[in-house]
Amino acid sequence: MCWSGFRHGRRPPLPGCWPATRPLLGLLTEVTLKKSRWNLAILMGRLPLTVAEARRVAAFLEPWLEDSSSIIKTAALQGLADMARMDPSLLPGVLDVLRIRGRSGTPAMRARTRHLLAALEPEQDGRRKRRPASPATDRIAD
Repeated sequence: MCWSGFRHGRRPPLPGCWPATRPLLGLLTEVTLKKSRWNLAILMGRLPLTVAEARRVAAFLEPWLEDSSSIIKTAALQGLADMARMDPSLLPGVLDVLRIRGRSGTPAMRARTRHLLAALEPEQDGRRKRRPASPATDRIAD
């Protein structure tokens, strides 16, 4: 029943209740095509995942940062940032990865890391910087 309310626009789905979550999580271990990998990395951030699932996804995305394709690296960075929003315990490690990756790579990768850092890093005075709308919250706009 957790899915029916979301389908009809009454409420967002509960973590772990989206019907395709388990099959998509299973694809993380099997997917080899580059286009499928980067789309899957982006899609993971849009799923309502539990904390355990977010940790599992983050563990699968980290090796993708070493891929030869810059678009897969960039998508993996976005996916890791989305997982850190779902599981705050991942935040320190993800911030470190973003800071390191923001020093090298293509201009698109550096721009993406700057954008993600601005969204995730706290302000100096303790307040958070204005966070751009997350794709996961955009779909719940009603």
